Amino acid sequence: APEQDGLDYVDDGELMNIDFEHYDLQEGDFHCLKTLLRMFLGGHMFDISGLVDILVKQGKVVGTAQKSSGDEDAYSFISAISIQKHADKSCMQDIIKVLTKSVPKQHQQSWQSAVGESGRTALLVTGRLINMPEQMSLPLYVAVLDEINWATQDLPSTSARKEWEFDNILLVSPLVKDESGAPFHLRSEEEALLSK
Repeated sequence: APEQDGLDYVDDGELMNIDFEHYDLQEGDFHCLKTLLRMFLGGHMFDISGLVDILVKQGKVVGTAQKSSGDEDAYSFISAISIQKHADKSCMQDIIKVLTKSVPKQHQQSWQSAVGESGRTALLVTGRLINMPEQMSLPLYVAVLDEINWATQDLPSTSARKEWEFDNILLVSPLVKDESGAPFHLRSEEEALLSK
């Protein structure tokens, strides 16, 4: 059975409760995930369909969609993919190219080490509707880490378990600067996660 979270909100003075359930990512989520990923790299172009193909193919192992009870479309989702395993895919090449341009010069060497052939790095891939309350996303971060942990311990073969053993987990989080020039996370749930 899917796990549930709830959200209470006031609509025209009336308190309403919306229940959300967590589901494995699946083929039927393809178009919804594409929509949620349009701003994944801040509007930079990349092979979204290729990325979604990877996500739904591994959805029974790692990847969770958050849906309202009885609704087919996801309001948010999270997954993790191995950068090294999918390095030959155009979507991963596009993503790494865009992200590499954002890495400061003093961090380029460690960046190249993490995303290079010998690195063992997961890319967290997440998306949510813009009006989805941020507190509803936090359980997804816990869920994906639990799924990765499960995969390293409970998949049937040693090679399958090793695919999910990572030294680094990369979270792409947009930063903006306030009036004083100080950076802050555009998605506050990610700032809260990173401050722990």
